[in-house]
Amino acid sequence: MLRFLGSDDTWKTLRSISRHRNCPLYVATPFLGDGAGKLLHLKRGDVLVVALTIANSRNGSVCPKEIARLQAKGVKVCLSPVLHAKVLLCGRKVVVGSANLSQTSFRVLDEAAIITTNPTVVKHSRAWFQQRMLEEVSPKWLAACAKEWHPPRGGFGLRGTPRPAGSTLWLIGLNFSEPYPEDEIAVERQGAAQAKQQLSDPSRFTVQPIRWTGRYSFLNQIKRGDRVVQIMQATDSRSHYAEELARLIGMRKTKSRRGVEVTYLYLEAPKRPKRTPWVKFKRSCSEYGLRLKANTVTRQITQPAQVAKIMALVSRR
Repeated sequence: MLRFLGSDDTWKTLRSISRHRNCPLYVATPFLGDGAGKLLHLKRGDVLVVALTIANSRNGSVCPKEIARLQAKGVKVCLSPVLHAKVLLCGRKVVVGSANLSQTSFRVLDEAAIITTNPTVVKHSRAWFQQRMLEEVSPKWLAACAKEWHPPRGGFGLRGTPRPAGSTLWLIGLNFSEPYPEDEIAVERQGAAQAKQQLSDPSRFTVQPIRWTGRYSFLNQIKRGDRVVQIMQATDSRSHYAEELARLIGMRKTKSRRGVEVTYLYLEAPKRPKRTPWVKFKRSCSEYGLRLKANTVTRQITQPAQVAKIMALVSRR
């Protein structure tokens, strides 16, 4: 067997192999994020080869605490300072690809790999691992690296790290809008005027405001440049649809008469947007592994393969 694994299949295959087996698992990954040991079902007798160095501890790409957790479970963790390969060996299967053992690789990055059962490749892979299992991570070295460890700045873990703008697709459920309150019209228009200056092509796109009342966590997560699919909701199922892809180009906050926080989001939206019927959109998303409810409020999509497929669904060909 020789098969290419794209974004949809890489992590699905890695996790399946690690779960359904009756032999030790050998994993080589230079970088290991905090909490990433849960991504594969590593257990006593398995082997993990990592690039645990002072430099990789300082920049947060290898987490000493995660290594300690795995060692406590009986996983043999070996040191290979200049490792850059990503290899998994399990019985007669070998996977060679791009994925590090990190939450960012699992949730955000666009990964790929090759899986094979070729006996020659399996034989050479086993020998390759044996050459990199000569030095286990000692308690002394682990403690030295733990003193130097700092959380990553750029994204080996999702929690507490900035997410680059435009890396996420948002599904936002909206009811058919009513006129904005008169006392907010001035604020809304000021924000729209500023957003208009950000349009990439005024002949094709227009500024579309969305009003949100109250505090929602997604308003602290969404960033300028992020892509948005508006799901227009109505009691009449025939007018329930997903609108063509838009892009967030501005935000403005104010307060209602009652003192409730109000946020205006300004989208760069096509002047004549394509509309995908809700039934078709929901069915297609289900095929991509996304289960949606008719009353979806907000949904953050970060898997590159899912983002690409939804964008293709709602964009003009």
